[in-house]
Amino acid sequence: MTLLKSRGGVSTIIATILMVAITVVLAGVLYVMILTLGGSDSTIAPLGSWSEVRPAGNDTVVLEFGSFNKDIRPIEIKLYLSSGSNTTNIVLPGSLSAQDSPASVSGYNASKINAIYTDFGWQSEYLGKGDYLTISGLDPGRRYEIIVFHEPTQSVVQMAGAASAFQLNN
Repeated sequence: MTLLKSRGGVSTIIATILMVAITVVLAGVLYVMILTLGGSDSTIAPLGSWSEVRPAGNDTVVLEFGSFNKDIRPIEIKLYLSSGSNTTNIVLPGSLSAQDSPASVSGYNASKINAIYTDFGWQSEYLGKGDYLTISGLDPGRRYEIIVFHEPTQSVVQMAGAASAFQLNN
């Protein structure tokens, strides 16, 4: 009794085509897996820097922005200005009607504190090197710390460069 005693298997051409097809499918699956593991750029907090944080009088400070690793619109940023347990919120303007535009201030001492955002280039819709925020009405002699918060990613922006803490003279 002989049951199909064939010496021929799948032809080498068909075997090669199957091997290439399997390799392409596996490469595609691996690519999709790696792509989804990386996360999207919209969930990663940006990085930035201060060019300078300098007192400009006994109740005023100038915060000069440095560079950022991606484009950020001023409206996407909220600054928390803390002194001890007191915090003042500063939201940069959404649309710039002039080179100097008022920022929205709320929280501790909001009626006393004034913030003006200056777009150094005046042509850009993004925060950039040389743009600065002038905050006046601060209490002399107090130590303040600035935290920059990025609204779209709901995370704190790590700021390098000049110190994010300062103290005004009496």
